[in-house]
Parts: sequence; structure tokens; C-alpha cells
Amino acid sequence: MRMEKMVKKQFPILLGSITIVFLLILFFTSITNFKNEPKLGLAIEFNTHAAPAYIALESGWYSDERIELNSFESYVTGVALASALSRGDVQVAYICAGPAIVAKARGVPIKIVSATHKYGYSIIAKPEIEDILDLKERKIGCASEGGQTDLFLQYTIRKFNITDIEIRRMNPPKLIIALITGQIDVAFLPEHHATLAESYGFNCIATSQAIWPNMLGSVLIVQEDLIDNNPELVKKLVEINDRGIAFIKKSPNDASIIVTSQLKISNPLGVDESIISPQIAELDHHIVKKSMGNIYYTNHINEKDIQEYIDFLRVLGYVKNDLKPEDLIDMRFIN
Repeated sequence: MRMEKMVKKQFPILLGSITIVFLLILFFTSITNFKNEPKLGLAIEFNTHAAPAYIALESGWYSDERIELNSFESYVTGVALASALSRGDVQVAYICAGPAIVAKARGVPIKIVSATHKYGYSIIAKPEIEDILDLKERKIGCASEGGQTDLFLQYTIRKFNITDIEIRRMNPPKLIIALITGQIDVAFLPEHHATLAESYGFNCIATSQAIWPNMLGSVLIVQEDLIDNNPELVKKLVEINDRGIAFIKKSPNDASIIVTSQLKISNPLGVDESIISPQIAELDHHIVKKSMGNIYYTNHINEKDIQEYIDFLRVLGYVKNDLKPEDLIDMRFIN
């Protein structure tokens, strides 16, 4: 009887001890698993093209999947981001398709594992310019050769046989300043920079969807060794991207609020703070929401999309080797 009472008295203590030990095992196992995940350098372009990544970051989805980000950097252009990829500073990136393909052609060991959007570029001009055919004999601003807006410019020139133009190369924030100060008449800009320029009173004379049918915008790329060493991690990154795109489609207003807050705290590399800070201050939810409405967010990609880019890049002389779509895309991760 006394033994039975002792057992009954000690049973809760024993049960509590077992529970604590079990929880400690789970805790330390969790820490060990978390530490085993490689730290990733993730980079994006400073614009609304990267909305799925901004949403994932603010929503804590990377942490939820035990993905530890060593850095989350934004770059003012895709060309600047491609340079970081070539140095090995970045393992994962949201980047426009053109610079990604050029980087691959130059030997950077990357693979496309998903698309992120189509379109998202516009031609912004002084108020008196209302038509694409008015671009003749104008001063046109655009980002560096091989950048996505450069491809858009070159495509437009050829499609409409535009001649006698002067092209001035600058990054998007500088292009907006050049428009305001009259240094250029027209700018080829990515979103959100295009919509921001419109808010200053400039005229959008055409969007990329009106000129370049089915134009692939940006892609999610990873370093090849990340696929070789940790394909499950790559799968998680693709699933997070898919989740971000689904959130944008389901809740566009909430998505634009999140992206606005992220853009507001960004410190993009490759542009002077004195130039970018006033423009960031001008960004509000309405500008960002309108900008995101000009982009079709999608994870869909195929070899035909990439082949079209490769062919055009060869025409422009930016790609000179025998690069093929299958060299660029890893279809295992694409839904």
C-alpha cells in the first residue's frame, strides 16, 4: 500500500522529467538541423520585380523553412547583380532574364529554377512625346548593355525601325533625374521606377507587354553547386517563390503594402544615396500597387522563352557561344 502511494506520488515527477528530456532532445535536434543548413547570400534587383522575395522576407518564410540568409542585398540593376554572381558573393538571386543569360554565357555557374514574372518595363517620356514613332532623333536613356531595359530598347528600335537616336547609359534612379533635368527626352525603365517617373508628370507611351508579346521578365537563379549539394534546399526556395506569387494574386493590396515597406527600408547597391533616398521617400502604397499591376507575376517558364532570348542576344553580340536553353534551366524544380 505504501509502495503504491509512493509510485502515485512520484509518477507526475517522473512524467514531467521525461517530457522535459524529450523537449530538450527536440530542441537540440532542431538547432543542429538549422545549423546544418548552409548560410545563403540572396540578392534581388531594387524594384517591384522582386516582390515575391520581399513578401517572403517580411512574412518570415525563409526562417520558417530554416533557411538562414547570410545576406539579403538589393542591387540597382541586373547587370550590377550579375557582377556579384560572377564573384561568388551570391548563391541565390532574383534577376532579369537577360543579365542572367549573359552571365551564364560568360561562364558564371548558375541555373534558372523558376520564373518570377513577365513584362514589367515601360517607355517613359516628356509630356509632349506621345507616340513611339516620336522617338526618332531623341536622347534616350537606358541602363547598361546586356541589361533587360537595354534588350527592350533594342527590340523596340528594330520593331519600329527607329533611327537617329542618342543613347545615354545610366541606372534607373539616375534616368529619372535625367528626365527631370532635361538631359534626356525618353527613358526605358523597369517597374517601379517607371510608375514613379509617371508620378512626376512624365508620360508612359508604351509598356513592354504592348511591344514584346509574352516577354519573360525575371527569373530565380541559384549557383549550380547549391543544386548539386542541396537540392532539397533549392526546392524550398522555389516553393517560397511560388507562395509569394500566389499571395500577390490572392491579396494584391496586402502584397503591395508589404513591398512598399520593404522598398522603403532598402539600401540598394550601385547608386549614390543622395540620388536614391529622395526617390525612396516619394514611394507610397499607391505608386507600388500601380507598378505591381503592370507586372504579370508567374513561375511559368519554358525552353522556348529562353531560346528567344538567346537568339536575340546573339543578334546583339552579347552572347557568342553555343549556349542552349537546357544549359540554363533545371526543370526539376519548376512547377
